[in-house]
Amino acid sequence: MILRRVIKHFHQQEWTAIFLDFLIVVVGVFVGLQVQNWNAARLGTKTEHLLLREIHTALTKDAEVIDRALARYRDLDTRISALLEHLRKKVPYTADLDAEFGAVYGLGSLDIDRAAYESLKSQGVNMVTDPTLRSNISQVYERTYVQIEIVAQIEQNIAFEVLRPYFLVHFRDLQFDISATPLDYDTVLADPYYFNIVTYRLKALRIGPLLVFENTLEDINHLVDAIETRLGETETKGAL
Repeated sequence: MILRRVIKHFHQQEWTAIFLDFLIVVVGVFVGLQVQNWNAARLGTKTEHLLLREIHTALTKDAEVIDRALARYRDLDTRISALLEHLRKKVPYTADLDAEFGAVYGLGSLDIDRAAYESLKSQGVNMVTDPTLRSNISQVYERTYVQIEIVAQIEQNIAFEVLRPYFLVHFRDLQFDISATPLDYDTVLADPYYFNIVTYRLKALRIGPLLVFENTLEDINHLVDAIETRLGETETKGAL
C-alpha cells in the first residue's frame, strides 16, 4: 500500500509526500527492529533468571548437604582426637571406646548436584550476563566441586587401602563412623602401627574434608548471595 502511494506521489512529483512516506517506512522498520531486540533481550533475561534460579536452588541444597557432612567430620575429629589421647595414656578398655575406634574407620558419601550447572553449560554460560557472577559460578563448579570429588576419592582410598586391612584383622562388629570392637585391646594398644594409622587418619581428616568442606561452604554461600543480588536486580527492573 505504501509502495502504491510512493509511486502515485512520484508521478505527481509530490516530493514532500514522498519524503514523508520514506520517513514512515524508515521509522516503521526502526521501531520493528527495536521491538524485536527488546523481545529478544527480555527472553534472554527471563532465561537467565530461570537458570540462576535453578543454580540457586541446587547450591542451597548442596550447602545443606555439605554442612551436615562437615558436622559429621567435626564429630569424627573429636572422637579420633579422644582415641589418640586414650592410646597415649594407655587407658584400660571400656565399651565406650568402641565409638572412638569406629570413628577411625569412618567413611561417608557426599551427593552434590551438578545438573543445574550442566543445564547452564548446554545453553551457554554467557546466558549469565554479569561477567563476575559468570566467573564465580564456573569457579565453584569447575574448581571447588572438583576438590570435593578429589577429597571424597582420597577418603575412600584411605578407608579401603589403609584402614580396612588392619580393622578386618584386629576388630569385629565394624560399623562405619559408629563403632568397632577390638578383638584384643591390649594388642591394639601396644601396636605402634595402629597408633600411626590413627594419627594419619586424623591429619588426613583435617587437611582433607574439614578444610576443603569449610572453604567450599564459604564459596557456595558467597555465590548464593551474589545470585540473589542478581535475581533481585532483574525483578526490580520488571524484566520478567
